[in-house]
Amino acid sequence: MNLFNIKKMPNSIILILIIIGAIITVVVAVGRYYNNESLKNDNRVRDDERVLILKITLMNDLDPRKPKLLKRAKSILEKRNIDKNLDNILNGKIDDENKVLLAALNYFSDQEYLKSAKVFKYLESISKDKYINAVSKSFLGSIYLYSIKDENENPKKYLLSALTNLEKFNSKSEEYFVIKAFTHTDLGIYYKQNSKIKESETQYLTALKVYKKLNILFPNEYNINIGEQYQNIYSLHAGFGKLDELSLNEAYLHKKKAFEDNPNYISTYLNTISSLGLIYTKKGNFNKAKHYFDLGEKLIEDVKNKNTLGDEFLLKSIGLNNNFSSYYRQKASIDNHVDNLKLSKFYLIKNEEIFENLKEFNGSTSLRSYGTNLYALGLVNQELEVYDKALEYYLRAEKIRLDLSKMDNDNIGVFSEELAHVYYGLANIYSSVRGGVDENKAKTYAKKALKIYEDNLKYNPILKNYINSMESIINS
Repeated sequence: MNLFNIKKMPNSIILILIIIGAIITVVVAVGRYYNNESLKNDNRVRDDERVLILKITLMNDLDPRKPKLLKRAKSILEKRNIDKNLDNILNGKIDDENKVLLAALNYFSDQEYLKSAKVFKYLESISKDKYINAVSKSFLGSIYLYSIKDENENPKKYLLSALTNLEKFNSKSEEYFVIKAFTHTDLGIYYKQNSKIKESETQYLTALKVYKKLNILFPNEYNINIGEQYQNIYSLHAGFGKLDELSLNEAYLHKKKAFEDNPNYISTYLNTISSLGLIYTKKGNFNKAKHYFDLGEKLIEDVKNKNTLGDEFLLKSIGLNNNFSSYYRQKASIDNHVDNLKLSKFYLIKNEEIFENLKEFNGSTSLRSYGTNLYALGLVNQELEVYDKALEYYLRAEKIRLDLSKMDNDNIGVFSEELAHVYYGLANIYSSVRGGVDENKAKTYAKKALKIYEDNLKYNPILKNYINSMESIINS
């Protein structure tokens, strides 16, 4: 018997089936409508002012989207009449948590980190919105990781707490994913600074997974972030002596896509090209290394010909020249050919010319780059046995490094190591063992370098080699 033979069914049953079918159709249609509207509302981030400010806050200054978004953000802040008076905020005169969050993000974006930290802490203590609370913790973790060193504040505590709160949400919004990736990345950097390689790598890989998801939700908008995350993984391994060619090639491929979509991403693309040249130099594959350095140099020349080279971009050009110089120095150490050392010096001199053309030294970034170049010139002149020039460059680099050490953030991690490397060079110049002229000065500089190296050894185990060298001079 065919149970679904409509011809044999009573009219009343047919009517009931029709009504049931209609109800199901309406329920499904309504469900789909609300589900689609929910997704639309969840993903309609371009109109969300909080996301706009957040994205600007996290953007690199070279990001081509930043000027346009800054203009929109300014308009939003004016319309919302955001009160940035710190006393008004901390005394509870602003009862809208979103306005307080926007004020905190603006302080952060303007690099007013002490004010930003105070507002985020206030927001964390009073916020009834668990999501805003998580965002506040995430930014507090970032501030105490990079910008404010306070023994009473542990960035890990804030970052882990932020992630715990974020896991309670199941949002599909861009803001949610960006904050999540941002927090995992910072936690990865925290673990890296504390020599916990596996934990750091786990956080970077988690952030990478989130950025890949964002790249699906917003096609190709996050290639640059994926590339940067692969570069983080490469840098993590490189800092502990492993040449992670695979991660760096992934970084290159994603940044290449981003650059092809938008040529304004050339600076971060150049950074990876330069790193590839350096990694193949260290591996002794000089033909492949030169391929990438030549590619980078061609990109720079193309931009120069278009007269679009700004100061910030020039600093990337300086970085490429530094790596070119390292390439020839490394080659010279293998073939012992003095012409390679001269080529190494040539690219550093090119940097000197670039610095002379800079309109001004834009804060610590360009000063730090200038100091690095002076140190490298000291090093290559020392290897060429032009000791008077080497000493001149080292002393100039020392002055810049000491000036930088008075600035915020410059006494931590790699920045203090740069000062130690200058002391290292001076110790070697003045050392009688290395053909210098003043043993007392050699020991004085060796002790200064040794103290910094020992303080930073937990962040960078490779410094053990430098420590051994300085101890040798001190004990000679």
